[in-house]
Amino acid sequence: MVEAGESDVQIILSIKEGKDFEQVLQPTILVGTLNGHSLKTDKIESSPNPQYDTDLIWETNKITMRKMRSGQASLKLECYAFKENENKEKIGHVLLSLRSAHLAYKYGDVNPKASWHKLIGLRSDLKTNKPELLLTLRIEDRKSTNLDTALERCPEVESHRNPSGDFRKCNPISIPGETKCATERKYTNQHFLDCQHLKSQMDKMMCLCSSDTAVCNCMNVKCAGSYHCYCLYISLVAITSVSPKLSGRRIEFRFHHPKAENTSVAHATISAVTGEKSKLQNIGCQFHFISTPNEIKQLLQSFPPKISMYDTNEAAKPVSLLVLDLKPLFHQDKPECQYKLPLYDTDTNKIGDVDVMLKLENRGPHFLLNKETADKNLGPPILDDSLAYKIVDELETWKERQKEMFKAELKKKEERHLNMLSEEWRRQKESLESKLACSVEQCKILANSLNNATEDLRTRRLKSLENETRLIKANENIQWRYEVKLQELRDSSHSMQSDLMSKVSKLEEKKSALEAQVEILMYENESLKLSISKLTNELQMYQKGSLTQDQTASLLQELKVLEEKLNNAQKGKSFFKEQWGKAVREIHRMKVDHQKTMQDQIKNSKEELKNVDLAEILSIDTRALTNDQILLNELQKEIDGIKPRQPFASKEAYGQIFASVNDAFSEDSYNGNKIISGKSDERNERLQALREERDSLLRTGSYSSDDTVIRKLDTEIRSLLLL
Repeated sequence: MVEAGESDVQIILSIKEGKDFEQVLQPTILVGTLNGHSLKTDKIESSPNPQYDTDLIWETNKITMRKMRSGQASLKLECYAFKENENKEKIGHVLLSLRSAHLAYKYGDVNPKASWHKLIGLRSDLKTNKPELLLTLRIEDRKSTNLDTALERCPEVESHRNPSGDFRKCNPISIPGETKCATERKYTNQHFLDCQHLKSQMDKMMCLCSSDTAVCNCMNVKCAGSYHCYCLYISLVAITSVSPKLSGRRIEFRFHHPKAENTSVAHATISAVTGEKSKLQNIGCQFHFISTPNEIKQLLQSFPPKISMYDTNEAAKPVSLLVLDLKPLFHQDKPECQYKLPLYDTDTNKIGDVDVMLKLENRGPHFLLNKETADKNLGPPILDDSLAYKIVDELETWKERQKEMFKAELKKKEERHLNMLSEEWRRQKESLESKLACSVEQCKILANSLNNATEDLRTRRLKSLENETRLIKANENIQWRYEVKLQELRDSSHSMQSDLMSKVSKLEEKKSALEAQVEILMYENESLKLSISKLTNELQMYQKGSLTQDQTASLLQELKVLEEKLNNAQKGKSFFKEQWGKAVREIHRMKVDHQKTMQDQIKNSKEELKNVDLAEILSIDTRALTNDQILLNELQKEIDGIKPRQPFASKEAYGQIFASVNDAFSEDSYNGNKIISGKSDERNERLQALREERDSLLRTGSYSSDDTVIRKLDTEIRSLLLL
């Protein structure tokens, strides 16, 4: 990040290992990015628990480091998987804040405690079992880096010892004084060493050196302990299919050595029933390794064996690829374990489980028996010291040259980057200033509109309060006027009803008096008729006999007297009949005047109430008037029921006077009765309408025969019956 002479602080990201990588079947690589500068680790083969053991180091000064910490800068660690065409596919990433980094130069603890971090931004198929990384982020003083740290990062030389791919490691344990200055040079994380170039020069000899460390000169290399020969037994006990892809197939198992190209092959047939466990017979192999007892664990965990499964009918594409987890092998008292391993197809879908048995056997120190055995079992010869020294010197020279080129290129890149940042900062500043000005103008406009809206709302609220007050007053006034009008109508109705009742009572009294007189006249008429009949009989008898002139004259005189009495009786009867007709017509006229008066009052009330929109009140008054009319009709009906029946049914003339109302006076011989019969149809229609109105009100259930409205209708019906 800065030149070596100017850097005094190192930001170190220690990547220990990972876990829950079962569904990642391709090799992985980690790329760390801090402030635009990226560093990456070596390619690690796929494993459920990949062992990275790598440090990514960024060098800077304390001023820049403080700026990054105060600016909440984050270190982004991305995990990529290699596909078959060497393209990289992102698996996920981890964000680490510099403020959470351990300050080793302040607290003195060089090796802080590591913590697990889950990858974020994962694909949907990896979210069920999220992979995790064991990481440590610390900040150290560059001057405090000691010799021991450099020695820990010195590359280890590994060589294949036999065709099976066994190898051993050599560690530096002593460094001469003349090379001490070379080893004390600080390793920089700037990719000065290309491991692939080293492999091609060393003929399949691996230099397990981190890409973030410099090459250390190892002058006198001695073996750390004696080498032992180890045999790893791998046996597949049973397999359970959970998917139809695996059921009923004949599977070919291929066991791959981690450091050699040889492969062991075995065949087995899987049960056709999904979910049934199929036991495997003689499915296994053994791999040989040569290593020290202290390093066999790290060797097997870093390079675990693999098992690929192929369908014998479709051998071109593997059904599943297994990477053995050898950690449980070292958690037991004896190097032997058995566990269940899930099977995933190429699309990371689970297709079954397999029971794996592992056993590690130490066969003792490794010795070369004879030349024939060495040529037969061992690989290329051991690398001698002179060749190693020469390769290391060439690499050191190449490293220095690459370092100078890298510094020059880095300085140019920093200048370009700073210029680009300054230009971008200037553009962003201008853009932000313009946006700020626009925002201020918009805020002013919004404030003005808010004030206007508030003022408008206040004015509308005052108007609404005034309107509400006026409406309340108008409502109270209308209610008062309605109550006054209603009381007036009730008083007028009661007074009119009392007047009508008094008039009806008077008419009834007159009627009873007239009936008494009529009865007397009828009695006299009967007696006169009897006397006439007697006189007629006597006259006939006299006519038959010989009457004298005096007797005839007396009889004629009596006959004239009787005729005069009869005429007087007829005149009296017509007088009473005229009086009865006058009374009936007077009642009818009073009823018509009352109806006209009520209609005028209703019309005036409607005109008064029309301005206040109280149609409902008017309808209530109309219903009340209708009820009064029904009550009048009921009263009329009761009066009609009170009328006496014919006292003498045999007398035709008297029966014409007291017949029913519907056909009263229809057959009367007098001219007055003919005029009344012409109006009987209208009276009958009116009477029928009043009766229907009364019956409809009674059917509703809201009125009874004792209500005022029903009584008024009865009264009106009685008045019509009296006509």
